[in-house]
Amino acid sequence: MVAKITGVHKTRVYMWQRAKSVGGTGGLIPYPHIPVLLTEAMRRKIDIKPEDFVPDADTNEAVS
Repeated sequence: MVAKITGVHKTRVYMWQRAKSVGGTGGLIPYPHIPVLLTEAMRRKIDIKPEDFVPDADTNEAVS
């Protein structure tokens, strides 16, 4: 569903979940997709905030 919302292939979303050491983004969603996801979450009444997309300073990976 995230792939459809953001307009990317599902393998791209999968790479967002993979560790940086194996070519992924370490849980970070590329910035251009964040506003789209926040808008859709608001439309669906899902509690997501912009801060949820900021990496944790200790791990350099997205906060879950």
